[in-house]
Amino acid sequence: MKKGKLTALFLVVAIVAGLFAACSPNSSPTDSQGGSAPSPTDSQGGSAPNPGDPSAPPAYDPDDTTPASLTICTWWGGNVFKTLKAVIDEFTADNPHITVEPLLWPYGQDYEQKLIVATAADQQPDLITMVDTTFAKFWFGGVLEPLDFYLDAIDYDTGRWLPGVKELHTFDGKIVAMPLHREQRVTWYNVDLFKEAGLPDLPQQPTWDDIEHAARTISEMGTNAAGKQVYGVRIHQDYWCCLGGYLNDMGLPIEGDADSGRFYTPERVVAAERLFNMMINYGPSTGLTFEPMISGFLGIDIGQPTGFVNEAGREVRFETRMVNLPVVDASKGQSVTVSCNSLGMGNQSKYKPAATKLLAALTSPEAEEKMKAFVLTPSSGAVYDELLAPKDTFPYDSFQVLDPKPGARFNVWPKFDWVTSVGASFDAVINGDTTVEDYFLEGQDNIDNYLISPGRNPLASVED
Repeated sequence: MKKGKLTALFLVVAIVAGLFAACSPNSSPTDSQGGSAPSPTDSQGGSAPNPGDPSAPPAYDPDDTTPASLTICTWWGGNVFKTLKAVIDEFTADNPHITVEPLLWPYGQDYEQKLIVATAADQQPDLITMVDTTFAKFWFGGVLEPLDFYLDAIDYDTGRWLPGVKELHTFDGKIVAMPLHREQRVTWYNVDLFKEAGLPDLPQQPTWDDIEHAARTISEMGTNAAGKQVYGVRIHQDYWCCLGGYLNDMGLPIEGDADSGRFYTPERVVAAERLFNMMINYGPSTGLTFEPMISGFLGIDIGQPTGFVNEAGREVRFETRMVNLPVVDASKGQSVTVSCNSLGMGNQSKYKPAATKLLAALTSPEAEEKMKAFVLTPSSGAVYDELLAPKDTFPYDSFQVLDPKPGARFNVWPKFDWVTSVGASFDAVINGDTTVEDYFLEGQDNIDNYLISPGRNPLASVED
């Protein structure tokens, strides 16, 4: 979800600051760097049993009314925060033994730093709002509590989650967070500008050949009928996601294990040059907001639907349609990239049963109904059915593209914390400040340095 918003992706990986920005609504730590998952910890009101321990306590009573004071941190501001708080207030009214304090923290890297400092001081929030890029970092850093035991205790139905969501939230075979919304990369295109350029509508499953041809044709117009400069294509704020899907389609996925990441290869450089060249030759300058799409000067916009709807929607004065994320070979079917904003449970929480009840409430169908104006639902049900219904107003056609077709292929990235360290700049390539090869070499160097640095434990900088 763009501001107003976890890559499925399963893109559980990306550049923390970059994809944090691309995925937000409105704007006792252990070093498990080898990939071992933290185990459930004792908590007031209940503890997770150890299957190997015959003296393990029984599952806690989900109807326990022991008083509990919870905190939940988020960067969701504005009306989204008000709506989230309304859901929380309804929860506390139904559960008077539980109090909940929402913490509105600064967005971006400051948010991550506040969580690190709070964890080091044993003042970690009970519930932590995250994007998928932070799952790996804080799971392998020993900050998050695995949730399977707690969800089983309340018979929570993860079967409601839409395709890709459970896999996105699962590390080492354990569910580590709960989805507040589900995002999926799509292709928007300006129907009016396509007609002016003499182009047919894009197919429901476009190929990159289709995108490149349309982008070139629109760019060669130079200006539209009103004399305004037009641009062919933009991959807004989601370069990493589109690059990942493209490389997967090309049979060149990013690979690695707990102790190594292989990002740079000459083959990946050659494959990636096509995407970069499309943006360089047929796209607007980097750093622009949605202005080209709002004004009608942009032919194709590839990215997240909520960002476009929330920030541009009511200002659009031309017909736009939405189709699937481009693929290399349409005969292989739909390629899907899923991300989410989600809630994790801090493993320092003293009130895990109460925190579990709040997790369930915030991800319930009732909560989705209240928040549907700001987020795309991560679950099947009435809200999702309403989302898919044909529209007579902007965006003029339905969101049915968000319903993965049978046989859809999900983009899967390595689920290791090192992927968050890539850190190389797409904009530097597009602006001509570096080459595609140097982009991959820089990313590889960043991974290699991260793997041998004390900073691999997200709490190391505080602990030291």
